[in-house]
Amino acid sequence: MYDGSVPYSLILFMKHLHQTGRGKDAALNVLFLAVGEMYKFYYRTTYKHDKWNAFPGTFVLDYFSSRMHGTIDNQTITCDRGLYWQPLKRNRVMVRLRAYEKYESFCKTYLGVVGMVHDDLIYNATSVYSQLKAKEGKSLLEHILDPEKEISSKDLNSFAVIHANEQHRSGAKLYKYFPPKKIVEFIESQTDINYRAAILLMAFTGLRYSEVCHLLISDLVPSADGLDVILDHPNGLTWDHRSKERVKRESILERSGEVISKTSDLDDSDLDFLGNLRTRTSLPNSHKYYSGWKGVTFHTSDRKYGYILEWSSYKAKYEFTRLFKQLIQQQRRGGHPFLLCQNNGTPMTLDALEQKVRRDSNRITGKAYGPHSLRHFCGYYLANKLGISMEHAQFFLRHASISSTEVYYMKSSASVKKELMGAFGTLSDEQIKKLDTEWDNIW
Repeated sequence: MYDGSVPYSLILFMKHLHQTGRGKDAALNVLFLAVGEMYKFYYRTTYKHDKWNAFPGTFVLDYFSSRMHGTIDNQTITCDRGLYWQPLKRNRVMVRLRAYEKYESFCKTYLGVVGMVHDDLIYNATSVYSQLKAKEGKSLLEHILDPEKEISSKDLNSFAVIHANEQHRSGAKLYKYFPPKKIVEFIESQTDINYRAAILLMAFTGLRYSEVCHLLISDLVPSADGLDVILDHPNGLTWDHRSKERVKRESILERSGEVISKTSDLDDSDLDFLGNLRTRTSLPNSHKYYSGWKGVTFHTSDRKYGYILEWSSYKAKYEFTRLFKQLIQQQRRGGHPFLLCQNNGTPMTLDALEQKVRRDSNRITGKAYGPHSLRHFCGYYLANKLGISMEHAQFFLRHASISSTEVYYMKSSASVKKELMGAFGTLSDEQIKKLDTEWDNIW
């Protein structure tokens, strides 16, 4: 595939075709082409990862729609993903559709409860899309011929939550959280202070990795128990440590730049951004330093600083605070004010952070987890370790709707059992006797 790997579900599908004698090389070549393009489409469209992680079925729709209608902006003749896909004729799309729908049918029929495919991007998206298609009563072609009509967020939420619960019960977690028993080892394995700090923030404050890339040095402010971290929209406010007041983030960027010359380790994107620092949401999506911003709801606010991140672990906050001096003293190319840097002193990028997390998680756990798994770990930690309510988790994760929190708030079977035993332990002798009587008559 695009990243050199082959989805396990595709291997199973090929084996099935071989055993049944129904596989044709031409059809398989088309399927390989489509799946390879899907992977490429996924890795080039980083700004939609949060959406696709939450609602995998939309990934299938977005890919086929982009393949039919193309990815080039007709007005600017540019492609923000760097794909430059021309619109395909209907008959060519239909060839891809027929090949893909055979694979979809196989997944629906044979892989519904197979736990070995839970890290398979294409299978996960296909599995949820199959349910979505049955609910909508429309074919894949009908969906992509009408790209302006979106499936309701209510339907997407319901499918995401139902599927996540089914996968959770079967042991094949679609919305996979980073393995709790491996999180400390994963953090301790990070010798680079920037990645260590990023992982602490994502796992114990629930920051998205796009939000991590927006953090400025000025967003760190002292508190009684270490350091607090300000979070605001990239065009919002931060703290000016000189004037001791809140200022626009752009003003910090504007006054931070330095003259920078081209060297062997800096490319044109580096020079463009470091020579003209601006908010990263204003960059083209294909730019190396682009970082998106998903809707965030701030339920609380500090009178002095604005919204301050909450930490789910004081130990994690201490570890982050301990890194502060090293973080601010590291050399920054072009004098940029971003908190986290890469090895050469340039600002941290989405690609660098994602690749690092995937590579190191694979080394530690045997499976490659993306950065978003750490936000899911945060939800799991809130539900099972801290035992807070879903409503409080909604505030912590900065969701506008409780339905969004449901995707992250995963109760383990051990937690559910503990709660049930705790509830049973509060019953009086009389209530237990009544339950015993009702049980005897249950049949």
